[in-house]
Amino acid sequence: GAGILQLGGTDYEDPTTYLPELNRKYTYQVRYADGYEGTEELWAGRIDGPALMSMTSIIPESEGFTEHILKKSDGLYSVSDTYMEPIRILPAKVVQGASWESGGVGFSILETGASVSTSGMSFDDCIIVRQRFDEAGYGFLVWYAPGVGVVQSLDEGSDSVYYMLVGISDLDPSEVKATLTRYSPNIQQIQ
Repeated sequence: GAGILQLGGTDYEDPTTYLPELNRKYTYQVRYADGYEGTEELWAGRIDGPALMSMTSIIPESEGFTEHILKKSDGLYSVSDTYMEPIRILPAKVVQGASWESGGVGFSILETGASVSTSGMSFDDCIIVRQRFDEAGYGFLVWYAPGVGVVQSLDEGSDSVYYMLVGISDLDPSEVKATLTRYSPNIQQIQ
């Protein structure tokens, strides 16, 4: 594992519990608003720098996009390697009813201890986070599973699946580091 387990079990209030394990590839079936439907691979690993971990999303025949996860006193932040604006994705204490705003997005934890199944895989002890983009008038419901990260994301208005986990595989750590580094030209500026 990625070191998320502690003596006596898992701390479900710790936001790092809901990060994916390192040196793995998570394969998603995606249906984006721009009309793209297909698969996306998310490579999770660690590269040199201040980030707790980095994740590169790779769409076949396309470019990769990296987000770096930073742990700060008030929670976990995602920092895009491209845009550099930190967005708080989870609070320091994961509890039902927690809500916060970051980067113009309203977040709230609707449920803890939830179960969900995607493509033949079942996940327990998930949290459901509502992400509300009020200016644009839409929102998503996002399920995070311990040690896996995002397992599915639904459009809040229509319940149509935006993002769904369909596979997990282990990767060679040196290959992960090389891939993440290639798609992280700005890693030294992340803070």
